[in-house]
Amino acid sequence: MSRNVDTSLIIKSTSEDLIDAFVNPRTLKQWWLVEKSLIEPKVGGAYTLIWNINANGVGYVMSGSILAFNPKSQLIITNLVYINPQRPVLGPMNLTVEASTEEGLTKLYICQDGYGKGEDWDWYYDAVKKHGPWLSTT
Repeated sequence: MSRNVDTSLIIKSTSEDLIDAFVNPRTLKQWWLVEKSLIEPKVGGAYTLIWNINANGVGYVMSGSILAFNPKSQLIITNLVYINPQRPVLGPMNLTVEASTEEGLTKLYICQDGYGKGEDWDWYYDAVKKHGPWLSTT
């Protein structure tokens, strides 16, 4: 069984707005500091996020394919890989985002799974567990 990082939050928002936060380039830039992205919000669509662009190139890339997409309730990204020039390419992983609204509050469930074993995987797991933007309620 592989490790995962998951969380459930209750947020005063709509499920549509929360799913949109994961596919809207403007929102991703504000919330997750994504500098460039290519997102095709449909089943089979591309999902690529890029951070830390500078004169030497890019710092980090996360890319995968959208396995499931419902703008009101669900986003599942499969074959997700993480690229960091200082580490080997890590993947494939999955990212699941599910949202359901009831009485003005939305339960948001987020899970990244498929972590492998070894020093680089341990580093990535610890980084996501500590700094994953979805783990912050601020």
